[in-house]
Amino acid sequence: LGSIVLIRHVDLLPVSFLSELAIVLSGKSHTLSYITDNESTEVSCNGTVFVFTSKRWGSKSIFNQIQMNGGMSRLRRDPLIASIRWEVDSHLGYWSKLGSHVSIVPFLPFQQDDLSSMLRSKVQLMNVRFKGVNWKRLEVSNASLDLFVGSNHVEYFDLYDSESERGSPLLTFSTSGGNALDHNSPWRALKNKLSHTKRRPYKVAFVDIDVENDGWKTVLEWCEDGESGLEGCEVEWRLFLN
Repeated sequence: LGSIVLIRHVDLLPVSFLSELAIVLSGKSHTLSYITDNESTEVSCNGTVFVFTSKRWGSKSIFNQIQMNGGMSRLRRDPLIASIRWEVDSHLGYWSKLGSHVSIVPFLPFQQDDLSSMLRSKVQLMNVRFKGVNWKRLEVSNASLDLFVGSNHVEYFDLYDSESERGSPLLTFSTSGGNALDHNSPWRALKNKLSHTKRRPYKVAFVDIDVENDGWKTVLEWCEDGESGLEGCEVEWRLFLN
């Protein structure tokens, strides 16, 4: 009683099991049966919450809604849920009655551009926090942010249309969602450096990438902020990103 059952990849379940689940979720039965060692066992599902996950079911709907609305920030909840429910029902076919007893919670995919925007927001918060204390202003180039959230430092998953596994992926997103930034080694190293940097409240802390024969590197410079732009910079720290 009061248990939670997590079933990953519900799209891979056999239809016979989906049929039994539909009966339980509709309230017509409170038991599920399964066979182990050629013996049938029945378990009570009273007070049980079933949580299903799927990387495929709903992916087309999410992708189409993002495209139609011009980005994730403009998504509307009700049309998105309705589209996902229709897609799930189309996969279930005869067992579509299962979907009518399921509450749908979409987990939106974070693509590389989304992670880059999130990282930019984190930089802005850090700038506000230490502005006038550690530096006059903190600037981090877009090229550095893109490098931090690139495929060398974030694990991405390519989602293809189930009808064809060839060509360009339907969607490419972070396998860890926004948590990828919390475990991102380059960003953590830079954040630690900036948090403990030598205080120069009259100078600009400028972070940019550079390329040498041995690979990419992020460079932290202290610069005078003159009328002609950033000038008189002196390098304090380098983070190599091979």
